[in-house]
Amino acid sequence: MRAFVTAVLVAILGLAAFVVLHGGKPSVERTATLPNIKLAGFQNAHLPGSITDDRGILLGGLGSGLFSIGHDEFWTITDRGPNGEPADDVRTFLVPEFTPTLVKIRLDGSKAKVLTVLPLSTPDGDPVTGLPPFVAKGDPKPALADGKVSDRLTNPNGLDPEGVVVTADGFWVVEEYGPSIAHVDKRGHVTARYVPKGTENLYKGAGYDIIDTLPAYLAKRAANRGFEDVALLQDGSTIVAALQSPLDGKEKSLTTKLVEFDTKAGRVEQVYDYTFDDADTFMDDEHDKAKPKDLKISALAVTDDGDLVVEERTDHEARFYRVTLGDDPVLAGDDKHPFANLAGVDGIPGKIEGAALVGPRTLVVSTDNDFGFDTEKAYAKGKDVKLTGAKSEFVTVKLP
Repeated sequence: MRAFVTAVLVAILGLAAFVVLHGGKPSVERTATLPNIKLAGFQNAHLPGSITDDRGILLGGLGSGLFSIGHDEFWTITDRGPNGEPADDVRTFLVPEFTPTLVKIRLDGSKAKVLTVLPLSTPDGDPVTGLPPFVAKGDPKPALADGKVSDRLTNPNGLDPEGVVVTADGFWVVEEYGPSIAHVDKRGHVTARYVPKGTENLYKGAGYDIIDTLPAYLAKRAANRGFEDVALLQDGSTIVAALQSPLDGKEKSLTTKLVEFDTKAGRVEQVYDYTFDDADTFMDDEHDKAKPKDLKISALAVTDDGDLVVEERTDHEARFYRVTLGDDPVLAGDDKHPFANLAGVDGIPGKIEGAALVGPRTLVVSTDNDFGFDTEKAYAKGKDVKLTGAKSEFVTVKLP
């Protein structure tokens, strides 16, 4: 009880200090939700016959990445698809035929309308799927819906996208498995995948180019904690990818990586060490304060004057900081300037994984609804999946 009270006071004082310094508190202007769309019908309309049984699951997971193209329109991207966590060392793929998909939406009042759909595929047109290309040491093992581990659940083309930006030559997507950075053309074909040095052989049989130009140490990312979002800088070709959590995964580590990548040259220009706020200033759930392992970077954005906005979050709190990228590879302490603290703001959902600035004082954030089903169970063949009713939400926030 004492820990809970302390954490609440810390959160309240932190928000109060932000309000005093910045002249007000963020407020929700509107919330748009994705309508119910059957997963099989959605994918089969573009990849005929690819899903035979969607187990009653609806389209979701769009909030992992969000990129504004103006006029209330955004490109989003799904993650690897419906997967459960019945145990720490197992990931169940309830619809293993699902392939990650780029989806352009328009926010129209309280609805998010689907405008364009581009399932990710190889240049030959084969779906990439959301299955892992390999299972690294410490990673959860892929399993069928009944929880049984299966060697069939890997694919050298497989991606777990978490962020997207749009450039003149198509899309750039970051994902968790490698972690890796992928180029996608305007038709949804993955043409190249940039991976950590020394790991290219793990993608043997891939249907597109594998290029090992990322730092080798990125392959040591914590289990299921690869690249989580990406931002496009003002030159229109340089991107910044954020590693979700500290590399070593240690309980007390607070420093993760921001990778600056030149898409024209296909090489890393700079790597920044980014340090989170102390974990005990966050709430992890309704009853206790967070631990370092609970902290995640899940969203990035760029201001009009070129600074990077970084989201630090748990599943229950989100705060955004503004940092200036330059020659100094360390971003911590006074380098971080408060931009928006959404803790305690009415109408802000949990698990915010995407963000886009659509004006100097307007931030749109998106949630990952985990495809709207209970992810903490394995499901025997033929058993109905328990839907939670959680929606993919896109929330427009007015900043002070």
